[in-house]
Amino acid sequence: MGSEATAEATSNREKAARKDFLSGLACSQAVLAAFADRYDLSRECALRLAAAFEGGTGMQGDTCGALVGVYLVLGLEYGGIDPEDLGAKQLTAEKVNEATRLFKECNKGRRTCCELLGCDISTDEGLNEALRRELFQRRCPAFVRDAVRIAEQLLEERYQSSTSC
Repeated sequence: MGSEATAEATSNREKAARKDFLSGLACSQAVLAAFADRYDLSRECALRLAAAFEGGTGMQGDTCGALVGVYLVLGLEYGGIDPEDLGAKQLTAEKVNEATRLFKECNKGRRTCCELLGCDISTDEGLNEALRRELFQRRCPAFVRDAVRIAEQLLEERYQSSTSC
């Protein structure tokens, strides 16, 4: 697949993830579902696997669910199934660390929902503030976009252009 075809596929994945997120799915679900076809993973299975990571893992405000969606994709792509395959473990960890670095680069050094949204959504007060200010609708689509672009970049070794946030 040439870089033009890769860019088109990325665009299609971005569009699908954005549409899913704006329809009400969690950011983690939107990201993983955008890549499910690559792994012959059913949409239902992808949505169930990623459901717990909304709002920074169960609305705790920790690592952004969109970024966790990237981690899940990287696990599917690079993760080993042999407990003695240290190479697969190392490669997966390297890709996860690179995804985190790229995501933070796109988002002013931030990776948690609390940091990204500017309020602690793990509390009723912080969640109400985020809802009142429509932060999930206003900010999170960009995090989903960044996550899909990062996943595509890390999946395609030949597609090494810089990530545009």
